Amino acid sequence: MIGGQILRFVANRYMEDGTPLFDTNIQCLVSKFEISEKGGMTGDVFYSVELTEYRNYAPAVVQIKLPDPPKPAEPQQPAKVETQPARETPPAQLAVGSIVICNGNYYYSSYKDEPHGTFSNFRGKVAKIVTNDPSRACPVLIVTESGGGRGWVAKSQVQVVT
Repeated sequence: MIGGQILRFVANRYMEDGTPLFDTNIQCLVSKFEISEKGGMTGDVFYSVELTEYRNYAPAVVQIKLPDPPKPAEPQQPAKVETQPARETPPAQLAVGSIVICNGNYYYSSYKDEPHGTFSNFRGKVAKIVTNDPSRACPVLIVTESGGGRGWVAKSQVQVVT
């Protein structure tokens, strides 16, 4: 090596029509360099050069710019919470969460598939009301007051208590 320095080796050769035969442009290190003279060729000097391609495997240096640290928070007044009064459901109106008394058959689905059982003055709670599909024969889902599932009933089977 010549002082351990990196060199750039450029060698190009083109055909007669101008198309490149080879085009070499690499960074390299000189690994072997010899000078010689041959007998009978006075004044002619022959060089032998061996090159090793150089590849930089050093880790890339990355500059990371962190955002400015947040400024210390100023003491603030405690948040004020404004509560709105609970909306009242008009009495005797069927709504989700209403406590109701049910009578008649209840079903597995709102389409009135297979009777599941019969209510006889059953006190429960409305869990869901399907309002966007008028083809449903039983659009009201009734559960126990503690939330246990029961079944689907028609609006005509329900009497609102609260």
